[in-house]
Amino acid sequence: PLPSPPPRLAGERNYHVFYHILLGSGLLPGMDPTQMRLLSRSGTTQISRVDDAEEYRAIMSALMSIGVEGDHLQQLQDVIAGILCLGNLEFGDEGQDSQASISDTALCARAGELLGNPPEKMETALLKATLKVSFREGGKGGSPLQAHLARGRLLCGPLVAGRDAHTGC
Repeated sequence: PLPSPPPRLAGERNYHVFYHILLGSGLLPGMDPTQMRLLSRSGTTQISRVDDAEEYRAIMSALMSIGVEGDHLQQLQDVIAGILCLGNLEFGDEGQDSQASISDTALCARAGELLGNPPEKMETALLKATLKVSFREGGKGGSPLQAHLARGRLLCGPLVAGRDAHTGC
């Protein structure tokens, strides 16, 4: 099994914008910070006197005041919500055959939608190693560990992949 990520300090939350987007944008209805692995690790999902939905409105207003509007503003929110979805995915192997599987295909599909990928391509990107041979691509099933690493590359890019054993950040 993969080692657990280091705990956050008591009372400390992850990046506040994650909470603001989750609770203010409506992109992940029915989800709250306690259900999101990237947000609940420290055990602190709320801060007294902080209204995350109100903070969301303030951030959106500030972004619009500097010219971030329309599609760009929506894409920014979509990417953050997509990262939250990817962070909640777990990988296993069905029947112990070492082929990775995704714990929640609906959440994977939602991540794909938010990140601009068809759901089946998101699942393939996470579960299959892509080989390029003579300008043709083909897929090969990967292990749960390889799926974790693929998620890290999607979340953080090649420069920082592998820093956090769970998310790759």
